[in-house]
Amino acid sequence: MGYIGSGPTKFNTADGLTVTGDASFGDGVDVTNSAGATLKLTSTDTTGADTELLGQIDFVSSDSSTGSAGTQARIKGVYEDNGDSSGIAFLAGASTGSGTPTISEVMRIRHEGSVGIGTASPNSFYTLADNLVVGTGSGGNGMTIFSGSSDSGYIGFNDTASNGMQGFIQYNHDGDYMALAPNGSEKMRIASTGKIETLNRNFGFFNHGTNVSLADDASIVINASVAGGGLLAIYETASGHNALFRVGYLSTSFIVSTNDASFSTSDTDGLICVFASSHTITIKNRLGSTRGFTIAMFMAGNTFAG
Repeated sequence: MGYIGSGPTKFNTADGLTVTGDASFGDGVDVTNSAGATLKLTSTDTTGADTELLGQIDFVSSDSSTGSAGTQARIKGVYEDNGDSSGIAFLAGASTGSGTPTISEVMRIRHEGSVGIGTASPNSFYTLADNLVVGTGSGGNGMTIFSGSSDSGYIGFNDTASNGMQGFIQYNHDGDYMALAPNGSEKMRIASTGKIETLNRNFGFFNHGTNVSLADDASIVINASVAGGGLLAIYETASGHNALFRVGYLSTSFIVSTNDASFSTSDTDGLICVFASSHTITIKNRLGSTRGFTIAMFMAGNTFAG
C-alpha cells in the first residue's frame, strides 16, 4: 500500500506518477494538466476474463457511530464478453449497524451502450429494446416520470435529431388524462373518467365502469358539449337484464334492443331509466333498491364527460 502526504497531493500529469498496487492519497488528490488531466487505472493481467476486474474506485466511510465503517460505494471497470470488451459497474449499499457494509451492483453500462438499472446484463433482453433495462426480475419494479402538478410527462419517439417529437405518450397532470400522439399530434386520449376518445376526439368510447353501484333513485349524468349521437349499453348485474339505447346531444333516447321490459326512456318508477334532456343523458335507478350496473358508450361527434 502506498501513501502520499497528509494533505491533498498535487502533481502535474506531465511529470507522471506511477503507483504499483493499491494507493491511499491522504486527504485527497488533485491531478492537473493544461491539456486535460487523466487518472489512469491499469490492470497488468494479460488474460482478462469475463467479469474480471480492470480497476475500481472505492468510497469508504470511517464513521461507525450510526452504522458500519467500510466501503459504502464503488465504481469499477470490468471485463465483458470473455475479456473482449469492458463496461462500468456502479455498486452501492447500506450500513448494517455492525461489521462491513454490504454493497451490490445497482447499475451497469455495457461497452455497446446498453444500460441496466437493477440488472448487470441488459444485453440479455430483446436486441431492439435493450438500450435501457430497468428492474431486478424479482418483485415489483418500475419507472416514474416526476412532473409538476400543472405540467405533463412525456415519452417521445424520433427517427431524426429534432427538438420536436414525431410520436409521444403524454400524461397531463393538470387535466389528469393520458394521450397517444402518432405523427406528432394527439390522436387518442384516455380521460380521468375512463372515457377513451380517438381521432382528434371526433368519436370516442366511454366505459363508466363495471358493477357501478347506484342506490334507489340515484343517477349518473353524462354531459355532452358538441352535437352528435351514439349507443349506450347497460347491464344490470343482479338480474342479467340488459339493453342498448340510441342516445345523443339535443335528441331523445330510444331502446334499440333489450332482453327485458325493465328499461325506460323516461323517468319512470320501477324501471331502469335512460333519458336525454338538452345537453345531458341521465341513467337512473328506479328499481326500489341499490343495484349494480355495467355501463359503456360509443359516441360519434360527442365530447362527453361522465
